[in-house]
Amino acid sequence: MSSRTLFIGLHFMPTSPTTIVFQTYDLQSDQQTIESFIFDIKTHAPNAPERFFSKICGIADLTKVKAISFMFIDFHWFSNFEEAYGFRLKCKTFCETNGIFYYFTTASTIQNYCALASTKTMVENGQKVSILELNPLGTITGTTVIRHNGGYHFYETLSAQKLDFTEEWKKKFIGNSNPTKVIFKPGAKNQHILEKLKEVFKDENPVISEDCVINFSKYTADHVLHVMGEKSDPYHFVNHCLNSFRVTLSPGDWNGAYGIM
Repeated sequence: MSSRTLFIGLHFMPTSPTTIVFQTYDLQSDQQTIESFIFDIKTHAPNAPERFFSKICGIADLTKVKAISFMFIDFHWFSNFEEAYGFRLKCKTFCETNGIFYYFTTASTIQNYCALASTKTMVENGQKVSILELNPLGTITGTTVIRHNGGYHFYETLSAQKLDFTEEWKKKFIGNSNPTKVIFKPGAKNQHILEKLKEVFKDENPVISEDCVINFSKYTADHVLHVMGEKSDPYHFVNHCLNSFRVTLSPGDWNGAYGIM
């Protein structure tokens, strides 16, 4: 086995100052660690990338790192697309210079992949699966994926709806998705609500996924291994765009409009 067995996931949290969650997974020992540090890209400009990479070097032995997954939403830390893209390119160069596989993904991609993989959900080519999540405010949201070419691809986002538990409500929420199966992400504090939802979706063979937070680093590593071509994963969920962008009306304006691509 290669001496490079570490996978790093860097998740930029939308906080002020910016908290960066630093997760590692060791392929050989099957051990994962998680820590965090504060780093504000805007404050450290224009040398932010170099200082950021120095932070990484101080935490991990790069000679043992196989891949790094970067997860951040551009508009939180950059004033325009050019700056964001420039930072991504520097992250890519940093990885390539150190013999590390560079990867950019989103937390939602890994969470949905975890739901599919932990439940071993399989459908026929062209069939769909809806991955649903209960929110603390009493609403439910979801993502529908479609089986295609040996993996899963994004199909559509299911907008938040208040719970109702009727067939009419179900049809309105699911829309044209028509899933063959439904997966519920864990997190519902009220087991009674979850049981009622399972009854509403009984025709879609509902199951409950593993809590992604527990093994997030491992699922991130598995996702990257598939992309690298080192592991064939039938539950792979193709990295997808969130299909949204931000229009900033003036520099520093955080009241800009959101749009759909």
